[in-house]
Amino acid sequence: TFAVLQGGLLEPSYSHVKAAVSAELRDPASAQFRNIRGSNETYCGEVNARNALGGYTGFRPFIYRRGIVRIEPQEPIAASTAQLANHYEDLAQYLRLSREC
Repeated sequence: TFAVLQGGLLEPSYSHVKAAVSAELRDPASAQFRNIRGSNETYCGEVNARNALGGYTGFRPFIYRRGIVRIEPQEPIAASTAQLANHYEDLAQYLRLSREC
């Protein structure tokens, strides 16, 4: 499907990608997207959404591949060793997928 932009230009809607990425967010209805590109199995882009305090976090890169979503993890503040280990594991998974973008 396509979305009509100003001036009558057509742009792919990427609705299935947006739905999958939004489902991973704390506030799915607040998701804003930009720079989505890709085809077939792998899509990349950026997403911005509200956090627990109601503020937008800023655009973060994401990858969608075959129904799996990875959003670039943010380093935790004042994290324990276990939390940092989980963060770096998530980051490694994200970076492996990001090579396809």
